[in-house]
Amino acid sequence: MCLPLSPQIEAAVAAGLSAQRIYQHLVVMHGFAGSYQAVKRFVRHLRRTQPEAFVRMEVAPGTEAQVDFGQGARVMVEGRRKRPHLFRVVLSHSPPA
Repeated sequence: MCLPLSPQIEAAVAAGLSAQRIYQHLVVMHGFAGSYQAVKRFVRHLRRTQPEAFVRMEVAPGTEAQVDFGQGARVMVEGRRKRPHLFRVVLSHSPPA
């Protein structure tokens, strides 16, 4: 049932949309009469067959670092719940953590 709309579904999967969002789009924009489960199975199959995008960065030791900022889980500090700020640096030649 999804095969006639496979170009639209493939484009939506490539754009990172969820199966639920793709199903809603197909119903509204294309009058899709199939079930959500059919779309979910089709999307699952597409995601399994498409390789995950991965770019390996190869640089000399000490030339680059990757930096990430964020907030951690809430912790108790002096009787109050606080969210710690996190700072992570991975040097270009560091082994993965």
